[in-house]
Order: sequence, then structure tokens, then C-alpha cells
Amino acid sequence: MPERAQMKQMARSQIKGNIGILFAIVLVMGLISATLVGGLFYPAMNVGLCLIYIGIAYGQKPSLGDLFKRANTFGKALWLSIITGFFTMLWTYLLFIPGIIKALSYSMGPYIMAEHPDWTARQCLNESKRIMKGNIGKLFVLQLSFILWYMLCGITFGIAYIYVLPYVTTTVAHFYNAIKGTPQAVPQGTYYPPQAPQQYPPQAPQQYPPQAPQQYPPQAPQQYPPQAPQQYPPQAPQQYPPQAPQPPTQ
Repeated sequence: MPERAQMKQMARSQIKGNIGILFAIVLVMGLISATLVGGLFYPAMNVGLCLIYIGIAYGQKPSLGDLFKRANTFGKALWLSIITGFFTMLWTYLLFIPGIIKALSYSMGPYIMAEHPDWTARQCLNESKRIMKGNIGKLFVLQLSFILWYMLCGITFGIAYIYVLPYVTTTVAHFYNAIKGTPQAVPQGTYYPPQAPQQYPPQAPQQYPPQAPQQYPPQAPQQYPPQAPQQYPPQAPQQYPPQAPQPPTQ
């Protein structure tokens, strides 16, 4: 998983140039949800919003129409919102801290439904609990690292949310992309993954074909065929075939 600072840095760079459209998306979402009927449609729009931010984390450009790409999850998204709220409230009534833990444990449900709209609400909730095992503390610390930004939103009477909300949500999308792995709650008859898996975080392309590592320091090329080592000091060449020694003269 990338470091917290790395995820936040990637989020800041990816929302540049997208603040306007993201603000328009949230504004339309708020206007629709202001009515009673629109409020029932809010969970499905929230799933669509999660899909938008997952795409931003992979470098895609958002559009207003993406908000309604998961409109077909209306019933399942509404039920996911209901059971998530019910279980979180139940744990909060027992003890406050377990309520926070469970809220974090269930928080990836909309992101999972955004990528797997054919799953049931219960499957998305179970998958969220599975991938959050061992990651609840990390998400809590990640959210806590935005506390100064939240204070800025209060000081500016909410105006800073125009920037802070995309910043926080894109960072959480990076967190989700880093921990999701391969789901285990795949419904029967569903092919997974529907697309080629994305590498996260993206890495530089590998050189092909691979080259042999260079030796350092470089050595002189070997002579072929190898020759016998030179004798030192050099001796006179031997005559072949050898001759008998000459007798001494008188």
C-alpha cells in the first residue's frame, strides 16, 4: 500500500482541473436529494459518486453523467444504506468506540457496489468487512490527518468544502484501490474481473527485451580461443624435433 502522504499527494495532483466539475456534480446531487423522492435516490447517486472518484484515482476525467451510471442499483444501494446505518447505530448504542470501528468497517460498501453493481447489498457489506480487516486503524489515521482541513471548512462556513471534499474523497478512493485485492464474495455465475486488473499504484513500463546487467568495472574482452600464459622471462624457442647435443671440439 502507498504511504499516506503519497496517496494524498496523488489526490491533490489528480483533482487539479477537476474542481469545477466535481463541485457541479455534488451540487446536482444535493439539489436532487433535497426533495423527498430525491432523497430516496441519494444512495444510488452516492454509489455513482464513488465510481467517479475511483476513476479519478486511476487518472480518468469525471463527467456529470457518471453520477447516474449506477442508477440501476437504486434498490440495492438503498438497502445497503439502511442496513449499514442500522448496524452502525446498534453498535453505537452499545458503546461509542465500537460504533466508530463498525462505521469504518462498513465504509467501503458503496465503493464495492460501484465496481460490482450486480452484487447484493449484503455481499458488498461483507466484502467491506473483509478488506477492512487490519486496515481500520489506517483509515482512521488517514481521516484524522485531514482535521486541519475540516477546521478550515468550519472557519470558512463550508466554502472550503469545494476543495476539501474532492481532496478527501479521492484520497479515500486511493485507499480503497490499495486494499481491495481480489473479492471473495463473487456471486455465483458472475465473471470476475470484468476488466483487466489495474496495477496500483501505476509503475514505469519495463524495458523489453530485458538486458543483462552491466558488469562494473568493465573488463577487457576475452580472447578466443584462449592462449597459454606467457612465460617470464621469455625463453628461446625450442627446436622440433630436438637434436642431440654436439660433442665438444678439441
